[in-house]
Amino acid sequence: MAAQPTWEPVGRVPTYELVLRRIEEQLLSRSLRPGDKLPPERELATMLGASRPAVREALRVLQAQGILRSSVGTRPRAWAMASATWAMPVRVSSAVAGGA
Repeated sequence: MAAQPTWEPVGRVPTYELVLRRIEEQLLSRSLRPGDKLPPERELATMLGASRPAVREALRVLQAQGILRSSVGTRPRAWAMASATWAMPVRVSSAVAGGA
C-alpha cells in the first residue's frame, strides 16, 4: 500500500516583512541610495499594495537597525552605512525573521 502524503501547514509571512524585502531590494540594487528620501508613507503603501500599518512597522524595523533615519516632520531617508556593509548582501528580512 502506498504511503500517505504528509501535509504540513504553509508558512505565513507578515506583510511588513514583504515591505522590508522590497525596500531591501531597492537598497541592494542601488535604486535607493544613502541620503535618498523614501516616498511618503501613504504613497509607499499604495505603491506596494500594503497597509499603512505594515509600511510603518517595516520603517520602524529599518530605523531600529540603523538602515533608515528620520526626524520629526521629515520622511525617512536611507542612511549611509559603512562601505564594507554595503559590499555584503545583507538580508534585512532574515534578521527580522530570526535568521530564516
